[in-house]
Amino acid sequence: MKECMKKKILLLMCMLVYITCFCANIHKKSHTVVLTFDTVKSNYDTIFFSTGASVITPQPILSFRLSADKKETVAPKKNVEIYPILDIVAVNHKYNPTSSVDFILHSGDSIGIHYVKEGAPFIEIKNRIVKKYDLNYDYFKRQRYPISEGMQTIEIVKNPSTYFYKKLIKGNKTISIPKILQEFYPKLLKELKDESIWLDSLFKSSQVSEKEYKFYKERNKYTLLNLNHRDNSIAHLDSLLKGYNDSIYRTDLYGFYKEYYYLVGVNYLNSIQPLLKNDKFTATYDFIENKKDEFGLLSQDLLELVLKNILQKSPIEQRQKYFNNFSNLVSDTSIISKLKSEYENLLNLDIAITNDLLLLSSQGEKITFDYLIRQCKGKIVYVDFWASWCAPCLEEMNYSKRLRDNKKFNDIVFIYLALNDKEERWKQKFENAHLRDYKHNYLILNSNDALFIKQNKINTLPRYMIFDKLGKLINKDAYRPSNNKIYKILLND
Repeated sequence: MKECMKKKILLLMCMLVYITCFCANIHKKSHTVVLTFDTVKSNYDTIFFSTGASVITPQPILSFRLSADKKETVAPKKNVEIYPILDIVAVNHKYNPTSSVDFILHSGDSIGIHYVKEGAPFIEIKNRIVKKYDLNYDYFKRQRYPISEGMQTIEIVKNPSTYFYKKLIKGNKTISIPKILQEFYPKLLKELKDESIWLDSLFKSSQVSEKEYKFYKERNKYTLLNLNHRDNSIAHLDSLLKGYNDSIYRTDLYGFYKEYYYLVGVNYLNSIQPLLKNDKFTATYDFIENKKDEFGLLSQDLLELVLKNILQKSPIEQRQKYFNNFSNLVSDTSIISKLKSEYENLLNLDIAITNDLLLLSSQGEKITFDYLIRQCKGKIVYVDFWASWCAPCLEEMNYSKRLRDNKKFNDIVFIYLALNDKEERWKQKFENAHLRDYKHNYLILNSNDALFIKQNKINTLPRYMIFDKLGKLINKDAYRPSNNKIYKILLND
């Protein structure tokens, strides 16, 4: 009897678990936000010029702010699903290196994204009726204000070097970045003030919903504040920080307030850094730590920023000390876990004390550079030091592939070493670098500590070296793949 009762109770518990899971899945599915792209491009981050040059930017292509403290980034694909935490999701979609759109989606939304005029995205919603400017405000804003060389005024002010190059290749020899900013900065201020009035009129005429209106209004406000506060003197920045409110910073759903004060904080640190004694990174960390009670979460975010500099540029002892200090300070264990995973190699004493270059292959194997060179004995070796964040490095990869594919160079080994890079970002750039299935593609695990890097003064990228058939370094600073002289050098060697 007791055994029968136990079985019934167990069966009842299993049914409850099943029903709970089933209901949770139904709830999750009904709240899921779905984005469907009519076209998935491979070069959202690249502008190609008629000269053959290109501009690449590393910022996320598609990012979602799910809550005040949770933001996700993904690569666009045919269908993208988002699982909201709240009823609203703020979305940013960068559709070329200088242009992006912002919009907010509601829980359960299903939208289609189409690229129309000048490649700009136009958004259509499938599950509810929206007002004209709710989702496509940035699309219509682009039509409202002047475009020069395919760029809005705000894009020119944020990316003056791109605009400079566009004008330069069209024959404008008098153009300069200071002149560009001098011309477009006042124009942008005027546009933003006009936009604020226009946005009010759209809301009053019921062409944009209340939540969307507040979203764009807040973005406009903090964009204006960032432009108006260009005085980076310590006194001015200190006065701005006096207006900081930790409660608003912690609960800022859209992130505009947070981004504004984070930028003010960064500019403040850059201004006081030259006045600090000893090591600039550790001294800056100590300075912020003394402010932690005053600035709460802002000070924690700034500490994390400075800690990353310490982890990338300071000796191993300081890396470990300040990582432990930060770990004891922060209550959110997910932040520590992410940092530990991202900077695992820089915190590992065994890796740090290795004199040779310690390499991670794209297949996940660890070897030393010395061993790799010995394996190539009998062949000329052309080594490419690059990084996923280095635009000139990625531009050279097209020319490098041509060298590899040239039958004249069948007896030459091409080795690619990613320096001062993150493993995840390195892997994400395999396609752009034409290294997806290439064997000799490695990440340097001990960029900070390896004597080889210091002795050969590998301070700028890209950098190329040539080793002879005996494994001896014969050219510490070889020609780039795009320079035709490299053909002669490699063939003669």
